[in-house]
Amino acid sequence: VTQHFVASGDGTKIPYFVVGQRSSDGGSYSTGPGPTLLSGYGGFEVANTPGYAGVLGRLWLARGGTYVLANIRGGGEFGPDWHQAALKANRQRAYDDFIAIAEDLVQRKVTSAKHLGIQGGSNWRRRWPRKASPACGSTSAARAIACVPGSNRPSPPCACGRSAPRA
Repeated sequence: VTQHFVASGDGTKIPYFVVGQRSSDGGSYSTGPGPTLLSGYGGFEVANTPGYAGVLGRLWLARGGTYVLANIRGGGEFGPDWHQAALKANRQRAYDDFIAIAEDLVQRKVTSAKHLGIQGGSNWRRRWPRKASPACGSTSAARAIACVPGSNRPSPPCACGRSAPRA
């Protein structure tokens, strides 16, 4: 488990944890971009920290997957101010934080847009990130996030004119 930080759209440093098998050199998590599950919550002042989950360990990590836990604003990791920074009119900050982490994972070659899966709960199902503009075949993680199939969110059309598939 390693902790990393990335600057969100407004410059705030957003922490996230990467959990996965290290390569033989002990440094990187894979020999190249691989399957990665990015998870975030960011609501109700709930703090998320890494912990062992048997299903995640046996069915994802043991098979070479990487798990990333995003500590986006709205959660409780850093107290009430961290939580309140993404409420109401500032809710977009939570989405921007999540997108910044996804883009950082691609830039650091932990994963690629086509190998990145995302999950979240609560407020994540209410609307799409406003800054994500889906485009088929895009290398941008933000665009890949918006085109993730199997989501319960509305499906905006991709730049190619097709809609992202629904669950």
